[in-house]
Amino acid sequence: MEKEAWKEILEIYRSYGVNCMRFHSWCPPEAAFAAADELGVMMQPELSHWNCENAFEQEGSFAFYRHELKAILRQYASHPSFVMLTFGNELHAGPSGHASMDRLLREARQMDDSRLYANASNCHYGERGADPESDFYTSMAYYQDILRAASPGMEGHLNREYPDAQHNYQEAAEKITSQGKPVFGFEVGQYESLPDFGQIEDFTGVTLPLNLERIRENAEKSGMLSSWKQYCEASGELALLCYREEVEAVLRTPAMSGLSLLGLQDFMGQGTALVGMLDAHLKPKPFAFAEPSRFRAFFTPVLPLLFLPRYTYSEGDILKAQVKLANYGKYPVKAALIWSLFQAGERIMQGEGENGVYPEGGLRDVGTVEFSLPCGNKAERFDLEIRVGEHANRYPVWVYPENSGGQETEKGVVIMENLDEEMIEQIEKGKRIFLEPVPDKAHLPRSIGGQFSTDFWSVENFPQQEGGMGLVIDEGHPALAGFPTESHSNWQWWVPAHGRPVVLPQRIHPIITVPDCHSRLKHMGLLAEFRLGKGAVLFSSMGLHFQLQYPETRALLGSLLAYAAGEFAPDQEITRKELEEITGGVW
Repeated sequence: MEKEAWKEILEIYRSYGVNCMRFHSWCPPEAAFAAADELGVMMQPELSHWNCENAFEQEGSFAFYRHELKAILRQYASHPSFVMLTFGNELHAGPSGHASMDRLLREARQMDDSRLYANASNCHYGERGADPESDFYTSMAYYQDILRAASPGMEGHLNREYPDAQHNYQEAAEKITSQGKPVFGFEVGQYESLPDFGQIEDFTGVTLPLNLERIRENAEKSGMLSSWKQYCEASGELALLCYREEVEAVLRTPAMSGLSLLGLQDFMGQGTALVGMLDAHLKPKPFAFAEPSRFRAFFTPVLPLLFLPRYTYSEGDILKAQVKLANYGKYPVKAALIWSLFQAGERIMQGEGENGVYPEGGLRDVGTVEFSLPCGNKAERFDLEIRVGEHANRYPVWVYPENSGGQETEKGVVIMENLDEEMIEQIEKGKRIFLEPVPDKAHLPRSIGGQFSTDFWSVENFPQQEGGMGLVIDEGHPALAGFPTESHSNWQWWVPAHGRPVVLPQRIHPIITVPDCHSRLKHMGLLAEFRLGKGAVLFSSMGLHFQLQYPETRALLGSLLAYAAGEFAPDQEITRKELEEITGGVW
């Protein structure tokens, strides 16, 4: 590839806000460095080493990589874009291997001490902490402290901790910086979205998209093709939301020097890892979530941050949150904090702080936002914008009326956790019920574990994941009239999403669908309605009435009960046997 081709590639990444490129276990050619020099993109090449057992312990291996290291430095050290280098990806080694790494570090500095060097990216997965000889630290963790929002097995705060806009990695990062090591996140992100089958036509060379064709065939067999575009959009919107939390969590951590994404491009290997805003051909995916401006809105050097304690509130609550400015741009920012509360796109409240000067190179206190949340007779979503000069950021806030329910049974509706023979007979004769079993495997045997984010990297590569890809929500359904929502997951769905997605009969169209991962494609939902005989069942596997401490679950449950007590007449029919299979039988 020539320089112009590399410039085109780097410009695509720059359009998403990327300013530094890590080359996973390889070193790009001269043309890439020349292009990066012209565009101002920093480069992190690596030796082509990926050994999770005994790196550099064999004499022949050490000699080869030693030769490679010297060749890279001789060839590319004149390029200003070449800023740092590691000796490989996720290397593990014993004492002899680490002694060899230390030797390579000394020799690299002797050849060129103007670069930063480290023994590996994510060495020992962070389980041994920082290497004393390396110039910097980049890893998924520091001992037991995870340095990113999600990891295989849904570890990390994104899925494990009730959502806020405050989480950071400061405590762990300070332990690293106290050793004189700058630290940045490793392979951050990795949130899958479901594939757009339109890209199959772009495979005109030697590579055959057999994996995508197989997924399309399975989607057709599963009856999902008609809804596939909606599944792609919903999974992508959630992936974008998760990427934003990854980035802002690092920006909220002044002791961290940045983060390294694994990639913004789909990777067709390792079980098919569709983690990009870009497809396999470096083209933005044909959905709104993949527009470069939306990613660049938070992946940017200067960004105001609102330290929200939560995203959901009850009417009349006082919202109080600190505002800080992450200024890693070239210049100080001189401006006052201006905040605005929007409802349906219209500004309904505004406030302003004092003028300040916020130097470049850190996280600066800007002020505090504090006001009483509006009261009304229905749940509402608001958007809180914070602005410091030309730099702005927006956060969603949901507010629910005090009377948004949850505890009381609506007239004519019975709340059931289990079914018995008598209740089934009553339903068949005309009874309407809200059925919500305990959300566990025993009570919902045809279910999987719930999660908020989409899958991490690939379920086939990390099979410990059960496979949910977010929510596809029938936002116009009257059952959700009291619960404002988009057609995809957002923060107010964090608790409900941790219910148990249930495998449903293919003909049943859920109100809340949980698209499965591309390797399994089970037909699943969290909320559905069916007719049984002359009666009706509104079925939830979200466990809402077990989680009434949250205003959003009270509001959602209240909305569902109000619907069930009203014009609740589903046209989808279910058999007694199917209902018993879904709910684990008669209890």
